[in-house]
Amino acid sequence: MAIFGKLIGAGLGLAFAGPIGAAIGFGLGWLFDNTSPSDSTGTYTQATANDFAVSLMVLIASVMKEDGKVLQSELNYVKSFLFNRFGEAFAKDALKSLKDLLKQDIPLQSFSVKIKQRLDYHSRLERLHLLYGVAQADGRIHESELKLLNQIGYYFGLSSADQQSIKNMFIQAT
Repeated sequence: MAIFGKLIGAGLGLAFAGPIGAAIGFGLGWLFDNTSPSDSTGTYTQATANDFAVSLMVLIASVMKEDGKVLQSELNYVKSFLFNRFGEAFAKDALKSLKDLLKQDIPLQSFSVKIKQRLDYHSRLERLHLLYGVAQADGRIHESELKLLNQIGYYFGLSSADQQSIKNMFIQAT
C-alpha cells in the first residue's frame, strides 16, 4: 500500500492551510498513490471508495461555492443524495468533509484531471449529472455555475454531446 503521496499531500496541506489543508492534501495524495494502470493502454481502474468520497465532496463543494453562497436547499440535496445512495455512516462523514471543503480554495482543474485519469467515462458522466443537480437545488443554475460545470465536463474529457445531454435534463432549451 503506497503512502508516499498521502504523506506529502498532508504535509504540504498542513504547511499551507492548516489541518483542513492537511485533509485535502491527504485526499489528493490518495488519488496519486492509488493510480494504477489496468492494462497496457494506460487506462486506469475504477476508484476505491475513499477516492470516490474525496473527489465527490471536492466537486460538490466547488459547485456549491461558485455562485457566492451556500444555500440550505443545496445542502439538503447533497444530504439526501448521500443518505439514499450510500447510507447514514458514509453520509455523515462526507458531510463533515464537505463543511471543511466549503472553507477552502480548491485546485479544481488539477483535481478534475486526476479524476479523469481514475474514473471510467460513465462514472464521470454520473458525477457531472450529480453536480448539475447540486447547482439546480436552489431553483436555477446560475451563469457562473453553468460555466464551472462546462469546465468540469471539459476537464473530465466528456464529449460535447454528452455534456449537452446532461445540461438539457436540467435546463430547458430556448
